[in-house]
Amino acid sequence: MSEEEYLRMKGILDNIARQQKILAENQAKALARPHSSEKTIATQLRRIQSRMRMKPDHIAAHKHSSGHRDEIKNSGVCGCFYCLEIYNPIEILDWVDEDERGVGQCALCARCGIDAVIGSASGYPITKEFLQKMREYWF
Repeated sequence: MSEEEYLRMKGILDNIARQQKILAENQAKALARPHSSEKTIATQLRRIQSRMRMKPDHIAAHKHSSGHRDEIKNSGVCGCFYCLEIYNPIEILDWVDEDERGVGQCALCARCGIDAVIGSASGYPITKEFLQKMREYWF
């Protein structure tokens, strides 16, 4: 083999070695960071876990059934999740849980007298179906 052929072959082998080294480095980098599909799965898992910690609406809505005088007064409609009646908030006459001024902050149902009233200003639907879900859970 001539010196010229030897140098050409050596150049080819050196080039192959460099390419193998670059490939190995790239593989190591790829293994060190999560793939985009793994990131997507991790993100979806975090969202699911977050949703699992959130309460369903018929449970979360319960906090709007007390200390809600202003909310009830600002509602177009309200409903009782005990007797399942839906009516205008102006029909509410009785309030309990008085504040420091002696003004009741929790509405008693205008139909059955139970403190299970929620208003539309709460942001939750005031429908028989929704009130029924609340009743099944809370009573």
